[in-house]
Amino acid sequence: AECTSVVGGESASARVDQILAFVARAGNSVVAWAAVDDDDLAPIGAAGEESMMRAVFRQQFVRTRPSRGLTGSAAERLIRRLSAEEEEEEEGDE
Repeated sequence: AECTSVVGGESASARVDQILAFVARAGNSVVAWAAVDDDDLAPIGAAGEESMMRAVFRQQFVRTRPSRGLTGSAAERLIRRLSAEEEEEEEGDE
């Protein structure tokens, strides 16, 4: 597994750009991906007014709480996001 760095800034918008750039560079070698952060990188207020790539990011984002970290429910959301992409990949292979 690889992670992005803070190159380009630490704002929420810069981090989203870094993650999307990483996924784009990885191309077909990435079967499934998700983003996890305790900052709200996909605010509800931006829904519907964002680019297509940011809308895709929103679907792959799981927010955690700084005081609790990765909880069981957040882990389940991550698994669902990753599993959904794997299922789509398998259906495309048929």
